[in-house]
Amino acid sequence: MSPRNWLRAAYAALFALAAFGSLANLDGRKLWGDEAETALLAISITHHGVPRVLDGHHRIANLPNGRDANADGLWTWSPWLDEYVTAGSFALLGPSTTAARLPFALLALGSMALLTRITWRAYRKHSVPLVLLSLLATSVPLLLHARQARYYALSLFAVCWLFHGIARACEAPGVRAAVHTALPLAILFYSNYLLAVAPAAAVAVFGLWRARGRAGSLGWLGLSAAGAFALALPWLIYANPAAQGTLIGSEGALERALYYLRQTQLHVIPAVVLALPLLLRPVHALRGQATPHAPTESARALEFFAWSLLLLGLVVYAASPFRFFRYLIPIIPAILLLAAAYLGRFLPSKGLRAVVVLALILANGWTLEHASLRVVGVPYLDFLQSIPHDYRTRLDAVSEYLAGEVTPGDRLWVPDPEFPLAFYSDVEVVDARLHKGVPVPPPEWILEASASSISPRLRLAIPPKVALLYDSIYLDTPRARHGGSRPDPNFYEAFEARRIEPFVLHRLR
Repeated sequence: MSPRNWLRAAYAALFALAAFGSLANLDGRKLWGDEAETALLAISITHHGVPRVLDGHHRIANLPNGRDANADGLWTWSPWLDEYVTAGSFALLGPSTTAARLPFALLALGSMALLTRITWRAYRKHSVPLVLLSLLATSVPLLLHARQARYYALSLFAVCWLFHGIARACEAPGVRAAVHTALPLAILFYSNYLLAVAPAAAVAVFGLWRARGRAGSLGWLGLSAAGAFALALPWLIYANPAAQGTLIGSEGALERALYYLRQTQLHVIPAVVLALPLLLRPVHALRGQATPHAPTESARALEFFAWSLLLLGLVVYAASPFRFFRYLIPIIPAILLLAAAYLGRFLPSKGLRAVVVLALILANGWTLEHASLRVVGVPYLDFLQSIPHDYRTRLDAVSEYLAGEVTPGDRLWVPDPEFPLAFYSDVEVVDARLHKGVPVPPPEWILEASASSISPRLRLAIPPKVALLYDSIYLDTPRARHGGSRPDPNFYEAFEARRIEPFVLHRLR
């Protein structure tokens, strides 16, 4: 086989591996809370054209104080881009678990291909894009988030597109380059406000860096900023997100910064890989050699932008009042691009490079569980083995039981939003947080604990007089980890629990 055919086979094999990790058995586990929220709002869009929180059957409320909707009953707590993507899939395929997740999985897969192509065009040698695709195709956190009916894949795609815009700005900083910068920034904004901050700042830093000694190059930056702001302005006016609460906080900033640094080190890439230029500089100095630099101007631009995005992202996330692993998704492409660039540059031996990359794939995520202090398995291999197997939780048992027992008009009183149960059953879900006391007339069903909650502490106290009106039904359900379907690699449970625990439903006599 010729070298060219070997390269084609290598790219095809890696892309097939990424496709399997992104697309296989998408309905193997039910939508969890955030995904089901997106799906319910998408169903509302298919009925009304816009995401209404009162759809005639459920009250889609994430917050008990009503701040998630405006006076017209339209969802305004977050932008609507992922809901419209999901609604489009539902319109074509019908509402289902697979239909909810499919467009995002395809978008994530396309993002990997796009960033690989951008890297090849910048470096003009296959060592860097091959390493990059290897790391992307086997990144457990990236694949977990790719398989979600949520904005994560949108943010991943936008950042990869943004790298294309940076490469275009390096070649010809004009209107076309500004379009390829403003549009992905707008996608980031309409995915999640917070995720747009660091990329926008990184674009500004890159633009100022590129402007040194280059007359007129700031025009591209101005066009990019104006275009992104113009695209975001309609939502800023309509939803008034500033009134929803403050974005930047200071309490616990150091703890959050350490958390994100620890997560990137553990689940994305060891810090030593990103430190290769500094670590090897003394070695090259002793040999009288210059430390290898990026081979082309576009490659240098991509690496500078990647470092800007990585560092600014960590600062923004540390300042945010929230702490979620999913915020790292937009900077994972930057981290892996830098890792691929340094491995391709500083490990010229193909054999050694392959061994190191394989070690990184297998070792990433090894840790000690805090509760039992036992070493977990290889996360990527666990992930691959888990894909063909369905993952059942109490949500499966409860929704399957209700499917054969509820009648039209039945209501279910629950202690939290219970979006997944609302998506998978025909019962009307009544969030107890939105009512003072038991609804009148009493609902046909009551759950003391949520069937799908990620928190074990959420409980519903049933008044004794009300309890007398109900019969208790006990179901055997898998004792799954709370939050085991979340894409956070710290919580994700690869395989269904073998242990069984009872779960109680209360049915009106």
